[in-house]
Amino acid sequence: MMNIAFFTDTYLPNRDGVVTCLLNLKEQYEKEGHKVFVFTSGTKEDKKNNKDPSVYYHSSLKFPPYPDYKVAVLPFFSVSKLRENKIDIIHSHALATMGVAAFVGAKKMKIPCVETFHTKVSQGTHYLTNNEKLQKMGEDVVWKYLRWFSSQFDTVTCPSENTKEMLSVNGIKAEVYPNSVDIHRFIPMSMASEERRKIFLLKQKEYVEKYKINKNTMIFVSRIVKEKNIDLAIKSMPHILKQIEDARLIIGGRGPDEENLKKLVKELGVEKSVIFTGFIPSEDLPMLYSTVSAFAFPSGMFETHGLVALEALACGLPVVGIKNSAVAEMINEKTGETANSDPENFAEACIKLLKNVDQYTETRKFAEKFSNEKISKRFLDMYARLIEAKT
Repeated sequence: MMNIAFFTDTYLPNRDGVVTCLLNLKEQYEKEGHKVFVFTSGTKEDKKNNKDPSVYYHSSLKFPPYPDYKVAVLPFFSVSKLRENKIDIIHSHALATMGVAAFVGAKKMKIPCVETFHTKVSQGTHYLTNNEKLQKMGEDVVWKYLRWFSSQFDTVTCPSENTKEMLSVNGIKAEVYPNSVDIHRFIPMSMASEERRKIFLLKQKEYVEKYKINKNTMIFVSRIVKEKNIDLAIKSMPHILKQIEDARLIIGGRGPDEENLKKLVKELGVEKSVIFTGFIPSEDLPMLYSTVSAFAFPSGMFETHGLVALEALACGLPVVGIKNSAVAEMINEKTGETANSDPENFAEACIKLLKNVDQYTETRKFAEKFSNEKISKRFLDMYARLIEAKT
């Protein structure tokens, strides 16, 4: 059995794709008898609220444009904890200071270190400046840093072929290890136990009444940030409503771009058709995915995988995604539709899906290929090879 250390810039109480990925792997590894320790940025309050003794929070500073995210300050005391817990391998899911602490710790311990590239940070320079020229210069600096950073690890992985290609073009070699989905939690309502179905139905009634969900309702769940391209889905709504008068779009989540998007909804006059729910509890998502008819995924080039789309597919929900993106790798004629990053074209794909929703019959079957059990085995096999090579 292995003692595994995860290093990450984001963890509970944050809820995003990276955190979900970590929780999925941690749970599965521990089921199989391995020990997992998490080293992350956070606050004293975070540590107080998280009673898991295997999670270590490092003092951090808030990232001003997005206060939910923090950057750990000099997190290098973690080496003593690595020794104390007899860590066999480090798996970094970070690109900032926690990622640097990961490979520094691995070198001091003389153990293998793996990096997973979860985020296309080069496309997030708008958080630092509104000047497009400075944004481009920022991208060049980011890629220079990432090339150096990635060279410090024994193996670099990423969750999709699309991301692998992007990294390769920029001088970084990576292997594809997809994110996993909990197919026992994300299930169609029809597959739920009788007890769980009763809970589903009670919650379903509450959501249907509150958000006026009908057979032409689509959903997107995400952090509400500029790079998620949510404005594309909103701009497509006037085109959709011309053909499907009662179409609705539910946007679940919160983030710094929420007010801008609400303003756009008002400008387009689609307030009755676009609903912002705020944060949706993760335990409600399987029920909600089983209630609506489509998952509208407007985020294209920023995505390294699109875990929320995979969760929707696991619940039997077809997806509309952007062509030539990581999410498009999940979409075929039996799982959904793809579109260009153009409101009218995105609308056409949504209309086609809503009008033919019964033809997408292999959503669940596709998602099962990415179960926690299958993906964790691939990672564990890789860990074992790297540990053996070091001994």
